[in-house]
Amino acid sequence: MKTIKVKLVGGMVVCALSFFGYSQINHAEKLDDLLLENIEALANDEVEINGKCIGSGSIPCPRTNEGVKHVLYY
Repeated sequence: MKTIKVKLVGGMVVCALSFFGYSQINHAEKLDDLLLENIEALANDEVEINGKCIGSGSIPCPRTNEGVKHVLYY
């Protein structure tokens, strides 16, 4: 009877540690994505771009992130 309790408690400890480790790994990824999005949002507000995006092409426009042919700065 005593060995059954020890095995049961040991199994519960292993399950609890596994769940805790899994939740920590998943939480870290979500936190990193959120942190990067916040940094990007803050950085976008710091730069004022005086310029114009012309045409359609493969160069990303700094204002809209759309593909353009030319970016003129002034």
